[in-house]
Formats: sequence, C-alpha cells, structure tokens
Amino acid sequence: MSKINKLADGIIEDTLKEAADTFFGRRRDIEHEVNLFEQKVNELRPLARKTEQTVQSLNFLLLEGREVENFWNYLNIEFPLDTVSVWKLDVTVPFGLTVKSRYTKLLVYVYTTLSKLIEEYSHGKEVKDTEIKGRKLITVNYNFLQKWASEINEKIDNVNYYYKPSDVLQFAKKMHVAEMEKEMIAGAPMKYTIDKELHMDKMNFSDYKLIKYPDLPCDNKTIKQIKQFAHDTVKKNEQEIKIIIQRIAK
Repeated sequence: MSKINKLADGIIEDTLKEAADTFFGRRRDIEHEVNLFEQKVNELRPLARKTEQTVQSLNFLLLEGREVENFWNYLNIEFPLDTVSVWKLDVTVPFGLTVKSRYTKLLVYVYTTLSKLIEEYSHGKEVKDTEIKGRKLITVNYNFLQKWASEINEKIDNVNYYYKPSDVLQFAKKMHVAEMEKEMIAGAPMKYTIDKELHMDKMNFSDYKLIKYPDLPCDNKTIKQIKQFAHDTVKKNEQEIKIIIQRIAK
C-alpha cells in the first residue's frame, strides 16, 4: 500500500471515529441528563407528598370534601380538585371558646400552611451553598423541572433531526467509495429503517405525576374571606364540624 493510500485510510478512519463519537456522544449526553433529571424529580417527591397530604387534610376539614369546590370558588382560585379527604396533619386543635372560633383558626392555619408548601414546591426556597461560602442556591422545584424537561426535549428534537442514524451510515459509505459503488450498481436503497429504531422519544412531563398548583395568596383580604367562609359553614353545619374537630383532636 502506498503512503498516500495509508494516509487516506488514516484520515477516513479518524473522520469516521469523530462522526461516530458525535452521533453516540450526543445521545449518551441526553441519556445522562435524563437520569440526572429523574434524580431531581425524586428529590422533590417528599415535598410533593407533604403538599398533597395537606390538600387532603384541607379537604377533610371542608366537611370531608363536600365544601371543597365551594371553598375555592369563594376565594376565586382555580385549584386542582382532589377527591381524597383524609386528615394527615399532626397539629393541635387551636384553643377557642366556641366551635366557630376553633374551626376558623384551624381552617386559616391549614390554608396558610398549604400556601407556604406550594410556594416552596413550585418555586423552591433559598438555601446556603455548603461548598461556596456566601453563595445562595434555590432548591429543586416544579417550575424548574418543567422548564428543564422542555429544554431536554429540544435537544432530543435536535438529535433526531440533525443526527439521523441513516445520515451517519450514508456518510460512512461515502468514505468507502468501493462500498458505495457496489450499492449503486446493485440499486440498493439509501434509506434505512434504523432511523425509526434509534429514534429518541421525547419526555412526557405528565408521566412523572407532579401536580401543578396555583400560588395561594395570604394577604389580609384572603384571610378575611377564609374566616367568613368558616363562619358561614359553621352556621349551617355546626354539629358535623364539631364531630370533625373531635376526630382531629384524637
């Protein structure tokens, strides 16, 4: 083999290796990023469960679910309705001389607790960086994960469109002229089903079963509305609410 042929073969080999590294490297990078994403989803799950349990406790307080829809409509808040109504909170029933005062304090407390949980769940909270002194970090949260999932899907679209397996194979064959000529003489098609086989599926964020909650205001106007709702509810259902409070206090 002449020096020129050896040089040409070396260039071809390096070029093919670079193409293969680019093709498989981009897919490996995305797979690694998806794994990291799912680790962060699992980090959020304990807070997601705590938030969901607080929603279910609020439902229980609202006549075991019967007044849930009325409550959110009264506050003019579009909230995802959960049919489960179970008391999950470990709290002491506030002191009060009447059923109305105890129920009102309890309803306000559970609502404000839920508001704080949703704030952290949706937006994260600021914490100190344990590695870099003086730097602040934001904990993993729903909005961050939703945005990240969209960014990963954009990368998947990019790989599927610009780095098709069939394009890599055609490029490899063009590097080997003799192989290309054989296919042309035989009339072999230059299309490959491998594109479908190696197609990367996009992420479906809803598959992770993370609930999207609206932010809950805790201003004076909202708290005043909650108190009024509690008063009206006790007026119509005092005996039932008394039993609910007794069950919570056990």
